[in-house]
Amino acid sequence: MPQGDLRFKHLGVTDGLSQSTVWEVFRDHLGFVWFGTRTGLNRFDGLSIEKYLQDPEDSLSINFGFIASIVEDQKGDLWIGSAEGLYHYDRNMERFSRYLHDPDKPESIGSNFIRNLEVDKMDRIWICHDKGLDMFAEEDDSFIHVFDELDTNSTLDLEKIFDVAEDAFGRVWASSNTELYQISWDQNQIKMYEIPFVYEDSSTVNEETFLFAGTSGKLWAAGLNGQVFSFSEVEDRIVSESVDILPGCSINCISEDLDGNLLIGTDYGGLFVFDNNSCQTSQYINDPNNQQSLSNNDIYSIYSDKDGTIWIGNWLGGVNYYNVYDKTFEWVQNNISDPNSLVNDYLTAFYQDVSQNVWIGTYDGISKWDFDDNTFENCFSRDANSNFFKGSAVHSFFEFKPGTIWAGTSIPGGLFEIDVSSLVVKPVQHSWDTRGIFKEAKFLTIDKDVDGFVWFGTRSGIYKVNFEDQTIRSYNSANSALRSNVITSSYIDQEGVIWFGASTGLFKYDKPNDEFIHISSFFSDNSSSPKWVYSILEDHLGQFWIGTAGYGLILFNRKTGDWDRFSTKDGLPSNVITGIVEDNSGNLWISSYKGITQFSSVDKAVLRNYDSNDGLRNIEFQPDGNLITKSQDILFGGVNGFVIFNPADLLDNPNVPNIVFKELRIANELIKPGLKQSPLKQSLSQTNEISLNHYQNPFSLSFVALNLVDAPKNNYLCFLEGYDEEWYTPGLSGIVHIHNLKAGWYTFHVKGSNNDGVWNEEGISLDIRIRPPWWFSIWAYGIYILIFVGLLLFYARLLRNREKEKQITQAERLEKEKIRELNKARLQFFTEIAHDFKTPLSLILSPADQL
Repeated sequence: MPQGDLRFKHLGVTDGLSQSTVWEVFRDHLGFVWFGTRTGLNRFDGLSIEKYLQDPEDSLSINFGFIASIVEDQKGDLWIGSAEGLYHYDRNMERFSRYLHDPDKPESIGSNFIRNLEVDKMDRIWICHDKGLDMFAEEDDSFIHVFDELDTNSTLDLEKIFDVAEDAFGRVWASSNTELYQISWDQNQIKMYEIPFVYEDSSTVNEETFLFAGTSGKLWAAGLNGQVFSFSEVEDRIVSESVDILPGCSINCISEDLDGNLLIGTDYGGLFVFDNNSCQTSQYINDPNNQQSLSNNDIYSIYSDKDGTIWIGNWLGGVNYYNVYDKTFEWVQNNISDPNSLVNDYLTAFYQDVSQNVWIGTYDGISKWDFDDNTFENCFSRDANSNFFKGSAVHSFFEFKPGTIWAGTSIPGGLFEIDVSSLVVKPVQHSWDTRGIFKEAKFLTIDKDVDGFVWFGTRSGIYKVNFEDQTIRSYNSANSALRSNVITSSYIDQEGVIWFGASTGLFKYDKPNDEFIHISSFFSDNSSSPKWVYSILEDHLGQFWIGTAGYGLILFNRKTGDWDRFSTKDGLPSNVITGIVEDNSGNLWISSYKGITQFSSVDKAVLRNYDSNDGLRNIEFQPDGNLITKSQDILFGGVNGFVIFNPADLLDNPNVPNIVFKELRIANELIKPGLKQSPLKQSLSQTNEISLNHYQNPFSLSFVALNLVDAPKNNYLCFLEGYDEEWYTPGLSGIVHIHNLKAGWYTFHVKGSNNDGVWNEEGISLDIRIRPPWWFSIWAYGIYILIFVGLLLFYARLLRNREKEKQITQAERLEKEKIRELNKARLQFFTEIAHDFKTPLSLILSPADQL
């Protein structure tokens, strides 16, 4: 943690906290931050806070009561100590179980009022409560009363045991109001050390002793009376530490940052940081005029996480947190109650003189800022009789001679002279202006060229003044190639050529011909609409950059006249470019109406955009209100003060974020594990595969990259294997809605980045099975096959029966045919016989008839 001004971010009730008094802060192995409050448990993922509160309809919810301690065991489960018992949060099943004292069961926890918890390297859970110290026996779900088992000192007051901690060597320590106890559970021993508290008043006594085990192996102890001690391995005793805590500031908590500096939270005194290297102590308190200071001075918990974030829980102040990788910017504003603060918040001009003082022009006066001492002096009092600048804008500065600054304003003829030492202001005497040219001029820019001429850009054209012979040459739309009389910016390049920006484009002064050349080719249309040029800069490569109002950033080749435009399509947040400066690394810093942009002049690409998520209180910056100081600090002025930062201090966050699945919703209903018909058998964050019925499609999945440094700037890429053809960006919300999936197997992949574009390339994945409806299931297809086979068999049998009937019919027909043929034969036989009989008879009867 750097020593100096720490700029804290804040979380309060309006951000989702269940209550504004935060007793405990803890970050788990996944990356979630947990807050214990007076009314319940809260979980923070960088974007939102989930509250775990008492729910009368849910027997698995946590009961009402303030939470004093949170720890995590090796399985990843949480243990929560509260005023109403000990809670175990089963992360897999997302449910709570509760342990309460039962006077009829000696193996129950010794008290319901939990003060502190500790999980040691053996995964043993130590519980410090108002009746002593317990250890949880997982094998039989019971509690061992430590001092009853080990202590032989009958005079020990168990109600005075206040804290428990394990040091880097695996030793467990407990504290009372005046003593420390080193507990060797395996050796069945307790060793006592007296804490040498010193009291100015013999009637007082320390009531509580807080412990903290540092990563270096050092054990720290501190009391409410503001004294700090540590255990000396060499002397085998408790020794006093020379940590300079202000008198009257009682200590509530101790922690350390990643550099080993001691962090001490107090009542009334805010945060103290003890630098182990210099042995110096710095104090950080609430400043009502600084929104980035502590929310209040009553600190009850401090937690330093692996990413370097310092988390602070306050009494009625919510959560304050700070990280060295936060892209926080110092914001300077007027303080009405302080006459020596910035004179006005509407910034219009900056200038640094040879003495390194920074002159600041506003819409209501001038402030001189001693950059080294960080003090302001204003050129006048608001109540002064001679307020030259009241109600006018100061647009430009010029160091006319050592000790004298000229200021150009929007007042007609408003060119003023300021004595640097006395800050006395008086109008510039225009004795050399015999024609009264400056009488109505409103001065917007002032520059001095290599030949010693001073150039004034005004709302009525350009004026070139030679102060040696006191001659003035004016240029305007009537007597020159200037197409506008409103001059917005000026710049002298490395070759000594002076350039002016105006409402109609860019103008170059042609010295040999004493004329201006109009350059407007990079404005794409020929309409009469304004084509403002707000800023001009030549970089270290000799490239010429132009900031415009609406046409973006222009890279202009002065030799060929060619140009390139960079706009919102190329990553800029706005096409209104109000200021451009270059740092000593060759990067451009660009202000606009939507924040600040870091731009590579070499790669000609946006490197990063900064906005309100990075600590900018205002993102609307004013034209040409910019400055880079000799020490490489950059200032951009806006409508609500100005921002100052040094690019070297804007460190990139190197931490790769852990990515976690958060929620599964079906028909917008949150799905919890273990419930009836739930597709989740355990927490979604612990699940590798889910199986959904066809009617559970559509559904949604939410996930989060647990980088808590500027979390709104985390990014995601998603890919549904088996459905998508390429990776896509789901948006900052971390939610995807999936619908119309056909039955089958899919795999959903997520990758995420932190605020500075460091990606977790491995990402996470979830296998998803969409089960078909029953009529498309395997057993349904089996039935369909059986039915089909049955139909085939039935049809085959029907065919056989028909063939058999056909054969029988045919046989019967043949039989009938045979009978018919036989009958016919018989008839024919009898007919022939009859004929045979008839013929002889006729032969006999015929002669007889003749007789």
